[in-house]
Amino acid sequence: MRKTLLLISSFIFLIACSKVVDDTNTNSNTGGTGSNSTIVPNIKFFNVMDYGAVSVKLNNVTIGSTSLYNPTTYRVGVIGSNNISITFNNNQVLNQTVDLLAEKYYSCFFYRVGFDWKMSLVSDDITNIATGKIKVRVLDFRTQGYFDYVKVRLISPGGDQFDYANRNFLDHHTYDSYARFTTLNTGKYNVTVFNDTANLASKRDYTMASGSAYSVIMTTPADNTRSQALFNITPDIQKH
Repeated sequence: MRKTLLLISSFIFLIACSKVVDDTNTNSNTGGTGSNSTIVPNIKFFNVMDYGAVSVKLNNVTIGSTSLYNPTTYRVGVIGSNNISITFNNNQVLNQTVDLLAEKYYSCFFYRVGFDWKMSLVSDDITNIATGKIKVRVLDFRTQGYFDYVKVRLISPGGDQFDYANRNFLDHHTYDSYARFTTLNTGKYNVTVFNDTANLASKRDYTMASGSAYSVIMTTPADNTRSQALFNITPDIQKH
């Protein structure tokens, strides 16, 4: 009987010792507060329209406002379903739910077609950038120029050159390769937007720092006609 009790006690002791305590809660944040994290998803918000600022909420937590050329910082979301809403002129104009993956970074762009506000969610691969290298991509949000194909050239005098051909409004949804970053050498870059007959827009001598990722975001004034917008493209460069 004593041997039996000894065996049972030993068995219980082994089970207790085999338990591992995991105090890592990867889904404890309700979104919108706190610094960015490598465990939960991180998301930042861009308003690519020139109507004025919109107020952003992530999972019912107010992030703040974002206007053209002034995105938010990355904010913490939750793994799985996240609700995003924006308010413009005191009216809620967009309310949408998206799925976000753990350990991923995202950019969320707000734009307007006619009277309808819409959202474009893009994954950001901004990690593992080697020293002396940068990551760059071009995203086309020319709401007033979506019938006009353009080319975009990034060139560092005496260094790298990369060309994007046949770019068009929201083409990163059709061709997901356009949402991916291209790795180039760090340096000072010129960005030129052009077609077969003319240079349409440019930004010169923009320093892209080692180990960083950049999005070149093309926009057009909301009040332009199609013919006007083709010659009023702004290539805004945003560091992630």
